[in-house]
Amino acid sequence: MAYSWLGVVIFDVCVFGLTLWKVSKMRAIHGGIGTIVMRDVGKLPFTFSNL
Repeated sequence: MAYSWLGVVIFDVCVFGLTLWKVSKMRAIHGGIGTIVMRDVGKLPFTFSNL
């Protein structure tokens, strides 16, 4: 049971780390993290309307 949780934790840490890495690269191009979050959140209504 511990091995399955370890796999989940490792996966989550990898996703979180890659997200932070991508945000740090995008921050130099597109502005601050708030701008990036608002841009991505603004896409949600279009995503759900196409389902």
